[in-house]
Amino acid sequence: MRGHCATYNRHAVRLSISGEMQVSALPKNGFALQMPLAIQVPLMTREGPAELQQPDAYTRMALVSLIALFVAIVAVWLGYLQSHQTPGGERLFVYCAASVKPPLEAAAREYQKKYGAQIELTLGGSQTLLANVSISGLGDLYIPADDSYIALARQKNLVGEVLPLAEMTAILATAKDQKIQSLAELIKGKLTIAQANPDAAAIGKLVREKLPIAQWEALRARTSVFTATVTEAANDVKLGAAQAAIIWDAMSPQYTNLNLVHLPELEPVKAKIAVAVLKCSRQPAAALRFAHFLASADGGLPHFEKNGFRIVHGAMGNEGSSN
Repeated sequence: MRGHCATYNRHAVRLSISGEMQVSALPKNGFALQMPLAIQVPLMTREGPAELQQPDAYTRMALVSLIALFVAIVAVWLGYLQSHQTPGGERLFVYCAASVKPPLEAAAREYQKKYGAQIELTLGGSQTLLANVSISGLGDLYIPADDSYIALARQKNLVGEVLPLAEMTAILATAKDQKIQSLAELIKGKLTIAQANPDAAAIGKLVREKLPIAQWEALRARTSVFTATVTEAANDVKLGAAQAAIIWDAMSPQYTNLNLVHLPELEPVKAKIAVAVLKCSRQPAAALRFAHFLASADGGLPHFEKNGFRIVHGAMGNEGSSN
């Protein structure tokens, strides 16, 4: 599948357009599509003389967001139409937070092998995916990195039945040679920080909500780059583009080469992952079957546990329940 994805070169401070859409293939059936950012965020600039002003991390992220909005929606339409026009059996289009990719891909492979269904995973930030659901009106399931987004989706009358899956907590990831014991130490230090955009990704949103305002503002001012997803922030540290990032503890198995620390200030930053059946689904029964598979002890939950998530048992409720 081909498309145009807006990409940002953080090191050269340039905005570029790439002709290839990132696709991670699942065996034989379905594939995982890496979504570009597709939301609007506020433009912010530093104070000072006009000739000395430089775009800050938020501004650069906003520029990418605005350019990527249209191509993101087109990508959703093309992916959805392709998956539903290809000859074969049952096909499901799933919006999935990037941090939940490993267990979802493993569960999708098992489901495809057992039942012959094709599962297409569209990856991105939780808010980004919600914006795409709202605008496109396409898809079968929505799995954000925190159920607060499902509450937002419920307010927009976008979701029906919801089932809980797992939980995770925010931690700090740094290079192995760095030793940070508190968020205050990180803010006062000189490490370059990558952080998931709070207007696009769950972890950024929850960190902003849980930290005291003054501490959040200090952390925001020290952040060198805001990324579209938490996975991108973690990869920046892994590749040496940044020296520290706030990520989920469930991502630990993917980043064993980094120093992963549970900071006391980040302990309240916890996410609850759930799967929601979208009301726009053209095959709600099939979507609900896969949702129940993901939430079952002999289906998807072992994949979450294996990948470092704390699993949750029991139904969260149908559309009449509260979040």
